[in-house]
Parts: sequence; C-alpha cells; structure tokens
Amino acid sequence: MNQIPRPDSVRLAMPAEAWAIAQVQRAWLANRLPLASLLDSVTEDEASAAWERAILRPPLATFRVLVGLDANSSVIGFAAVGPSDDPDAEVSDALVAEFCIDPRVTDAGHDDRLMHAVIDTMKADGFTRATWWVLSDDDST
Repeated sequence: MNQIPRPDSVRLAMPAEAWAIAQVQRAWLANRLPLASLLDSVTEDEASAAWERAILRPPLATFRVLVGLDANSSVIGFAAVGPSDDPDAEVSDALVAEFCIDPRVTDAGHDDRLMHAVIDTMKADGFTRATWWVLSDDDST
C-alpha cells in the first residue's frame, strides 16, 4: 500500500535525528567558504553526539532544537534557539544559535516554515526579542 507523503512541516527534534541534523549542518557549512574549514575540526560522530546531547539534555527548557521536514519526513533543515547569551540581554531576549537549510533544497519555502516555527516557539517561551548573528556577506541568510 502506498503511503501519501505528509506535507512539509517543522517540529521539535527527536534524538534519533541528531545524525541527520549534523549532516545538514555539514552541507550548509561546506557552502560557506569562510566557515568550511570548521568541517575539519569536528568529526561527523562528534557533531551528531553534540546534537543528540542538545536535544536530550538542554541546559534549560527554553533551549530547543527544531527540525524542518520534507514531505517524506526527512530532515532538510534545523534551528537551535534559546535564551540570549549576551551579558547585556534582558530575560526576555532570545538567541537563534543555529539556522541551517540543506543547500539542495533552498528556495523551496523550507526556510520560511522553519523561521515561522522559530518565532512561534520563542514567543511561546516568553521571549520578545531575538539576536541572530550572521556573516556580513551571507546574503542568502
């Protein structure tokens, strides 16, 4: 029996998706020349283990990892959000620590869906403002 693919969606990440998150991150970094050298500093296994820890044992309940899924429920993007780490930040300030979409599926609307979910999640957690650091020449982000 053929299953009807689910529509593209965003939800909280599951520990079993840590490997897929690490793969999307590596693909995203590989397309960013100044950051590509970071790929040599962390193995795939180390990155996957770090994402699994972030999902399973966040330091606070407001640290969240969200995944964007395609119609076949494959991870095509992710975001990590939580309280701001800026010493001058207010309690209601958040940080978008990571936001990556697999380069093979850019311009398919996944980034918009993921961004809306990030905003909704931060609002639900009581944040009213967010910081997101990006490279000055990263026009696509």
